[in-house]
Amino acid sequence: MEDSKIDILAEYEGSKELVDLLKEECNEALIGVLGLNLLEAQEKERQRIAADLHDSTVQNLTSLFHKAELCFKLIDIDSVRAKLELSSMSNTIKLIIDEMRDVIFNLKPMSLSDLGLILTMEQYVDQLKRDFDIQVKFIHNKEIENIVPVVSTTLFRIIKEACSNVIKHARASLLEINIEYSLDSILVSISDNGVGFNIEEYKTNNKIQMSNFGLSIMQERAALLSGTLKIESTKGKGTKVMVTVPATICKGDTNE
Repeated sequence: MEDSKIDILAEYEGSKELVDLLKEECNEALIGVLGLNLLEAQEKERQRIAADLHDSTVQNLTSLFHKAELCFKLIDIDSVRAKLELSSMSNTIKLIIDEMRDVIFNLKPMSLSDLGLILTMEQYVDQLKRDFDIQVKFIHNKEIENIVPVVSTTLFRIIKEACSNVIKHARASLLEINIEYSLDSILVSISDNGVGFNIEEYKTNNKIQMSNFGLSIMQERAALLSGTLKIESTKGKGTKVMVTVPATICKGDTNE
C-alpha cells in the first residue's frame, strides 16, 4: 500500500514537472513570436519614417537649396524679389524644424521621462487638436506614479496607433481617450464616433488590413505587458479600443 502511494506521488510529481516544462516552452515560443512580430513592426516603422522624411523634409531642403541659388543670382539685380525668396526660405526652415521635432518625438517621446504619461498625453492631445479637424477629449482619474518607463512608452505607442487609425480611417468628429488607474490595473480606452466596422467579418476577411491598421501590433504590445486588448465596433456607431495592464507590471513587480 505504501509503495502504491509512493508510485502515485512520483507519477504526480513527474506529470507536474512535465506540465511546468511545457508551460515554459510555450511561453518561450510565444515570446519569440511576439518578438519577431515587433521586429517586423519596427522595420515597417523605420520605412515609414524614411518615407516621411523623403516626402517632406528632403523635398523642403531641396527647395531651400534651389532658392538659395536663386537668391545669389537676384541679390544684385532684384533685391526686392531676393528678400521675398529669403522670407519664403525662412518659413520653409521653420516648417522643417517642426517636422524634425515631430519625427524625434515619435521616435522617443522624451517628455515621458520628464513629465510622465498624463502630461505627455495632454501635449499629444493639444497636437491632435492643432493638426486635425476633430474634437479630442482626454479624461483621466489621476497621475500614474512610479510607472516603469517601458510601460508608459508602450502604452503611449498603443494610444498613438489607435488615434492614428481614428484620424486615417474612422471619419470621426469626436475622439475620446480615457486613462483610468486603480490599485489592480491601468485601463486605457480610445473611442470614436466614426464609421465603425463589423469585427467578426473584419477578422475573417481582412487579416492583411488588420496588420495594416496596426491592430495586431497593438495586441502584441499589450501582451508584452501581460495585458489584454479588446476592440468593440459597430458599423455607423464608432469603435472603442480598450487596453488593460496589471498594476504590478506597471510598477515593475512581475513576481506576483
